[in-house]
Formats: sequence, C-alpha cells, structure tokens
Amino acid sequence: VVSNVVQISLSLCVLFCVAVMIMQVRYLSSSRDLGYERHNVLSIFRCPPSLIDYVKSSPLVVDTVFSSYPVLPMDMLKPVKVSPDSRSNQKIDVSMVDIIPKEIDFWGLKLKEGSAPRADSHELLINESMAKMLDRDSIVGSTIDILDYQGAVRYTITGVLKNIYCSSVTGEPGALLYSNNTYTNEGVGITFKV
Repeated sequence: VVSNVVQISLSLCVLFCVAVMIMQVRYLSSSRDLGYERHNVLSIFRCPPSLIDYVKSSPLVVDTVFSSYPVLPMDMLKPVKVSPDSRSNQKIDVSMVDIIPKEIDFWGLKLKEGSAPRADSHELLINESMAKMLDRDSIVGSTIDILDYQGAVRYTITGVLKNIYCSSVTGEPGALLYSNNTYTNEGVGITFKV
C-alpha cells in the first residue's frame, strides 16, 4: 500500500512538472515579452525578383518588408568596437545590424525612447543592454565612437530599442547597435506576414 501511494505521488509530481513546462512553452510562443512579433512571419534572403513578385501578389500575404538581412541578432552581425567614453581608452566589443524604420513597425519592436536613424547617416539605435553599458544620464543625442575595419566613426544615438530575446529569456541579450546603412546591403530579401 505504501509503495502504491509513493508511486502515485511521484506520478502526480511528474505530471505537475510537465504541465508547468507546457504552460511556459505556450506562454513564450504567444507572448510579446521576447520583444518582437514572430507569428506567421517568413523570410527569404537573396531572393530572385520573380519570387518577390509572386510573394507580393499572393492573397495570403498581409505585409512585406524588404531587407538583405534579418533584424534579429543571429548570424548577420557586423562586429565593431565601441569607445563609450571619450576620456578612456577602454573598448567594448559589440555587434551592429542594419535596420530600416519599416522593420521596426513590421516586427513590432518597441522603441523605448527617441526615433529611428535616418538612412545613410551616422545615427544609430541601441538596445537596452547597450544603454546600461553606457550608463549615461541622457542617452538620446549623445555620441559614441565606433571602430571597425574602416577606422573610427562618431555616431549619434537617436533612440533606445527594447531588448530582443531570440535564444533565451532568462539570459540578458548582448549589446546591439542598429544602423540604417543601405549601402551595406548585399542582396535583396523579403520578409512577409501571412
């Protein structure tokens, strides 16, 4: 009798744990806490023009955005070094990704303050993690020096973007910079909602 009670208790505990895990996965799959809209969104990068025309003409497609790289920080990042303080020689390794203003609306990204950078300018958005690293009273309108293979360039911060969680919600995302440099695009891609 005791062994049966122990087995039933353990089975109930396992079922409870499985139910909690299923509820967590369900919450994460439908929550906006990850920082971007990802339901019914598809991307095709380096897409031939005939396929782009076909996708745009489909009655199932409700919104499209053209870009060469995904806005999500995955593998299309440009590594740069940032000098957060002009008085120190300390350099921080961060990643930069291109973004256009339409992508902010398309992905449902939250702009905490400021505005999107203008095209082909020395302006950029930063995410919340980068804002914490800079630790300044006024982030929007301040400048940072970015060093890459072309040398040092001074950029003006135009806004702070809410962090995007693409791998784990428990860990803090890395520092990211978002520029609007159309000349760095290498191919035509389309991202669309169905």
